[in-house]
Amino acid sequence: MSAVVGSKNKDDSMMVLDVASSSAAEQRNHAAVFIGEVRLNQFRKVLNNEGLFVEMKETVLICNNELTIRKTETGRLTLEGPLSATYYRVRSLLYNQYAIV
Repeated sequence: MSAVVGSKNKDDSMMVLDVASSSAAEQRNHAAVFIGEVRLNQFRKVLNNEGLFVEMKETVLICNNELTIRKTETGRLTLEGPLSATYYRVRSLLYNQYAIV
């Protein structure tokens, strides 16, 4: 991936955009940014529509009696449970609720 860098031409009359390449290592170090807000109640419906058994106890979703999904005080969602096909399926469904850049 390349970046665009602006500079002025010699007579200062026009801005010129040059392509500045970045190294592959710099590209891999880009931290993903999740845009959006997922509400547990809405996500519960998504999981139910996918055929997963989900129950809500207080502020925790319990999925297939093996995974828990919680919202922290800062608004982050945490997914806890054993690494399994269900875990990766729920994680994928969760990621699909966000715009990731």
